[in-house]
Amino acid sequence: MMSWEALNKVFRLPAAKKELAQGEVDPRISNQHEFNGTRPIREFLGESPFYEREATFLYLGIDEHESWSEDTKVSWYDARQGNPARRPEWRLYYKSSEITRKAKPGDWLLITTFRNTDRILLLVVARNGFWEKDVLHLFTSRGKPEINNPLVPFLLDQLGLPVQEEEDCIDGELLAFLDNGEFPEASLLSEKAREKSQANPEENPDQALLSYLDTEFRIFKTLEKIEVEKRLQKGFSSVEEFIQYSLSVQNRRKARAGLAMERHLESIFRANSLKFSRNPITELKKRPDFIFPAIQCYRKREFPAKYLTHLGAKTSVKERWRQVVTEADRIEQKHLCTLDTSISEDQLKEMSSLHVKLVIPAPSLSQGNSENIISLHEFILQTLKKQKAAAAKFPCAK
Repeated sequence: MMSWEALNKVFRLPAAKKELAQGEVDPRISNQHEFNGTRPIREFLGESPFYEREATFLYLGIDEHESWSEDTKVSWYDARQGNPARRPEWRLYYKSSEITRKAKPGDWLLITTFRNTDRILLLVVARNGFWEKDVLHLFTSRGKPEINNPLVPFLLDQLGLPVQEEEDCIDGELLAFLDNGEFPEASLLSEKAREKSQANPEENPDQALLSYLDTEFRIFKTLEKIEVEKRLQKGFSSVEEFIQYSLSVQNRRKARAGLAMERHLESIFRANSLKFSRNPITELKKRPDFIFPAIQCYRKREFPAKYLTHLGAKTSVKERWRQVVTEADRIEQKHLCTLDTSISEDQLKEMSSLHVKLVIPAPSLSQGNSENIISLHEFILQTLKKQKAAAAKFPCAK
């Protein structure tokens, strides 16, 4: 599982952090293109000036997939150099770019360096964005954060760095698809990920889910890199053909993550002897991701609602969490499994008021001891308990 250790092999951690001020990024206030040299930045970069150092800007926005990266150069200097009577005033000069135009006051700036090189990473993270809490946790913790989620391989991928560790994550069966000009079905990638993962879904379902997702991501990115390189070598007959191919690659990326999560949850539930229906039809042709113990039980009015459980699965929440509220009218308490840890206290309160409880894999929990969040392991235990009670009285639950 790629985690803090993998990130620490690439970057010098912990990184320096500051909140962007209006005068640093708002051209209406200032066009100096400078970040103030706060104490954390001075401690990280030191108090020796340098000029034209190679750097990489990476921007992570509000949305899970909103990211930009570009190479640039920065300068670190004392604006009061040569005036010993005044205290030093350190600034980091940057060149205007698409990323700096996207940055807003209140966003976070994290500064670190790539290991074994002087190249600087300037990571701009949108306030209340999808990755905000995980990025701050990973980059600024002084210990080894107990966190494993798709953020690390996502970051490395955005920076054009290898997303897989030393082990080979693909086999001949998968490569054979590419040799035939095809891309393996997503369900096969999920199956291969579970085979290669060392996680135990019965002993630790939370870690298993994260491990499955991480392994599948690395398999997918490795195969995609091979396929895209072959396609680029072949060339394109027109700009339109290139654009269509690029769009197909982007669409494949977006379609994969959510369904992968459902497939891995299904496997984990089976390993833990849970009975369920996946994507059944309820009222008004709604299709919840999971109904426990079975849709047949849900449709029997004589089957008590207290034995029924609903679960939606979304890698990110944002406003889409409200979809689960209307997916199963007979079940008041809805559950939503997600990897999104950037949920605000106000969102949690609103979810609670609408009877939506979050299920977040334990290593990614970052919302304290909120009563409206449980781990996947807790969810499985609670659902198994209801299933056993129902099976003693109703055949559809067996």
